[in-house]
Amino acid sequence: MCLQLYAEVKKLLSSYPDLVSQFAAFLLPGQAVDCDCSMDNLLYTKADRCISALQVNFKAFMNVAFEVE
Repeated sequence: MCLQLYAEVKKLLSSYPDLVSQFAAFLLPGQAVDCDCSMDNLLYTKADRCISALQVNFKAFMNVAFEVE
């Protein structure tokens, strides 16, 4: 099912390879392996975790910064 969907997306977006690779972010790791796009999936998953961590740390920093003033 997922492999068929990925093949269809890849065909429809063949002129936009960046969008095809970004579609990998929406797949589960096992699905990404089946679709042969596990590296793209891993990249976007790690980037998402990094951004989430930055948001949490920035929010904590801002709370401390306002307490000091």
